[in-house]
Amino acid sequence: MDFQEIYNLMVDLGKERPIFYSEGDFKVALCQKIASSPEINKKYNFKIRAEFPISYADKSIDIVLIDTENRKYAIELKYLKQKYGEVVYNEESFNFITSDASTEKMFRYYKDVEKLQDLLKKDSRFEKAYAILLTNNDFFYNDKYCLKYEDNDRKVIYQYKKYTENKLIAENAKINIPYKIQWHPYSDKIKDKDGKNIELKFLINEVKK
Repeated sequence: MDFQEIYNLMVDLGKERPIFYSEGDFKVALCQKIASSPEINKKYNFKIRAEFPISYADKSIDIVLIDTENRKYAIELKYLKQKYGEVVYNEESFNFITSDASTEKMFRYYKDVEKLQDLLKKDSRFEKAYAILLTNNDFFYNDKYCLKYEDNDRKVIYQYKKYTENKLIAENAKINIPYKIQWHPYSDKIKDKDGKNIELKFLINEVKK
């Protein structure tokens, strides 16, 4: 499955499920979208697995797709919600009573990228890997800002330089490959309690071998 195909799945999903209860809900919805896509089924006929264990580490992959040639595609997801209180859509109530769209959570996305990079190097069964981040926090996709987060356990400084390089990088990391940050519209159908539109955007990085 290539970048354009997974991008198209996310765009279509945004029309059907513009908001989620949790990252787990997002994962289930994306799995269902992949399973119900006529184009994807005709081309790949995927078997879909969630929380797929990694043989060489005590970790798992959010979604693994296995095609008819036994080629595997890995997907890691992050869903970072900004605090809005109660949001109602299609008679469903979504309680955004806390915010998990923090600096540290943003850099957990980069750690997903690192994990996928490591997976592709160590497990030849995997053909491609994708990291996806979905958020309603415009702090992450506004025009100008630079974040730094220091992971003291690993002695790594992560930097997100939106206003200069438009890239996410890690200094002194074992894996130090820059990935371009390009945000895409996901949905703007949701309104907060004051009637203001809540815009969600998503980010996809195809992780390279």
